[in-house]
Amino acid sequence: MASLKTEPIPAGVLRQSGNSLSFRYGNKYLQRPDAMSLYGPTLPLTNKFTAPFGGLLAPGPIRDAEPDSGIRFE
Repeated sequence: MASLKTEPIPAGVLRQSGNSLSFRYGNKYLQRPDAMSLYGPTLPLTNKFTAPFGGLLAPGPIRDAEPDSGIRFE
């Protein structure tokens, strides 16, 4: 969830393809005048799914949000 200056709305969705996750910003989020990228270099504001870079199985910012222990995307 992203909380800007009004009610929280989901920033986007994840799509699984095999062992990999891609991210797409939600339409409501993109329509906000104050929408911001979660991380510009790897998750630019777009209405298309963004695949992970550099051999990762999930985009870096999504991977960074995982717990420090337990299941990790390798």
